[in-house]
Amino acid sequence: MSRFAHYKTGVKHSLRAQRLSSAIQSYTGELEGLEKRVPPHCINSFDTARKLLLQAEEQARLGFIDRGWRLFQAARRMELLSFCHDQQRQSNARHMLKEVEKIPGWRNDAIKQLLGDGKKIPGVWELYQAALIRDEHYANNAYKGAMLRVQAIALAFVLLLVLTMLFIWLGWYEGALPPLEAFDTTPFQALITIGLFGVLGGTVSALTSVSRNLDAARIPELTTTFQVTLLRLSMGFSSAVVVFLLLQSELAENVLTGLFSEGLAESLNNAQPYTSYFIAFCAGFSERLVSRAVEIVAGK
Repeated sequence: MSRFAHYKTGVKHSLRAQRLSSAIQSYTGELEGLEKRVPPHCINSFDTARKLLLQAEEQARLGFIDRGWRLFQAARRMELLSFCHDQQRQSNARHMLKEVEKIPGWRNDAIKQLLGDGKKIPGVWELYQAALIRDEHYANNAYKGAMLRVQAIALAFVLLLVLTMLFIWLGWYEGALPPLEAFDTTPFQALITIGLFGVLGGTVSALTSVSRNLDAARIPELTTTFQVTLLRLSMGFSSAVVVFLLLQSELAENVLTGLFSEGLAESLNNAQPYTSYFIAFCAGFSERLVSRAVEIVAGK
């Protein structure tokens, strides 16, 4: 069996694929009973629903789970077109209004405008449009979740790589982080050490911001790209090195005195090696400036 066949088999038996397949099979069984309850004068859209369910099942088999869910939700919306009784539409609208309380922003306002306050009897197409807006929200959340999972896995790999490199430094210096004085003749090694702590801080900062991006109104397509992620980590490295050079320069005393109290400024000016490493780690959190800039450009 080829590697691609192994991949498809693994996806087919994944929990997400099983959940989608179960939902498709369950609703396929419901369709027959639902169709019998539709009066002759009402729209019968169940044949279209069955075709959409077959397509959803095919996408699930191929491993395209998100695409399968979209087709499944489209099949569920076909049922709404057969609601020719006022009581059916009003009852469904009331349930949907309770559900959309969890949906923020313009979608919440649009659905409420279509369905009213629960006392209004919406038309079939109003109900359909409200369901379409609701399903689009859930589809976007699923898409964002998939993108952020990939980014989180990449950041976890970077975190492991940086920690491994730091452990190599530990072994090189017999169990202790190298003191800054050891690099007097080799400043390049000092900058690499400080930079690693900056990347470590930037990676931790990026990981903690993943959940914040999940709640963002827009899909974070730009902030999750490889180029932007690399730029964010590079910002952590650069900031740590710049802060370290500032602390080692003649300007340190004047700059620190202007920013902090006299006691804290003196401590930072005479920082011990481990303090410098901690400051470099904190400087790595400046990577958030990159993500904020990208969000502004994207119009968050």
